[in-house]
Parts: sequence; structure tokens; C-alpha cells
Amino acid sequence: MISAGFANLFTSGRPARPRPGTGGAVARSSTPPAKEHMQSWLSILMLFAVAIGFGVFTVFISQLLGPRRPTPEKLAPYECGVPPVGDARDRMSVKFYLVAMVFLLFDIEVAFLYPWAMALRDIGWAGYLQILLFTLVLAAGYVYIWRKGILDWGPARRRRPGPVVRGYGNGSRTAA
Repeated sequence: MISAGFANLFTSGRPARPRPGTGGAVARSSTPPAKEHMQSWLSILMLFAVAIGFGVFTVFISQLLGPRRPTPEKLAPYECGVPPVGDARDRMSVKFYLVAMVFLLFDIEVAFLYPWAMALRDIGWAGYLQILLFTLVLAAGYVYIWRKGILDWGPARRRRPGPVVRGYGNGSRTAA
């Protein structure tokens, strides 16, 4: 009831009335389709106007009414409760970026599983086999990055050198 009244606020403003002599069938809107289309866009524009207006209003009011007592502690950048130390342009380990990219890749790929779960009954066995293949490729990628050590954050382990192949001297491919 409330949502119907709210929807009528942004459309024609009148509730739909039954047509006389039709046994209670609701009359179609008398406004042309182009006008109804513009009215639906008008509600979205009004939402944007209210959102922008609220943002501008709150910033203006806070500047007008807020206290102005700056101290060095208040002017310092806030970094999650930890005092900022060092230069912001320091180099970071490549592992940080690798883990961030891997997280994004897996996060986006897992997002494909939700629509699949919703449509499982509609897609049948063919869709099930396709998503199974998708999951296997995803798992293979996960095993690959795990074996490459991208997910290891601890100190690097020393790897033992592999077996030496006899018969190849100083990098040449010809037998000695």
C-alpha cells in the first residue's frame, strides 16, 4: 500500500481507476508513452539532485558551524590509528601487488558462481558441466600460484639446486 502510493507520487499522481462496464478492469494511463518515460527519468534526476544537495549542504553547514581550533595533532594525517612513519613514496614489495591482483582475479571469478547457483535448475547438465570445468580451471590456477610461492609471505626458503646433468659443459648443448 505504501509503495503503491509512493510510486504514484513519481508517475501521474493519480491512482489507476477501473474502466466503467469492464467488471473492474483498470484503465490504461492517458499519458503518452514518451511522457511516462520522461517521468521515470525525472525521478532518477530528482534522486541525484537530492543526493548532491545533501552533500553540499552538510559540507557548507560543517564549515559554517564547526570549531576552528587546529592543532598539529589534528592536522596530521590519520592512518588507521597508527602514526605515519617514513615517506609515502617508499617502494613496496612486488609480492604485495601480486597478492592484490590474485585476490581481484579470484574474487571476480567467484562472483560468477552466484548467478550460476541461482540458475542451476534452468541450465541443466550442460550448464553444470560448464561450471564444473570453470571451477577446475580456477582450482588449477590456485594450485599453480600456490606452488609458485605467490601466497607465501614468510621469509624465502633456500631451495636445493636441482640435479646436474652430465655431458653439458659450460652451457653448451653439445656432449663433452
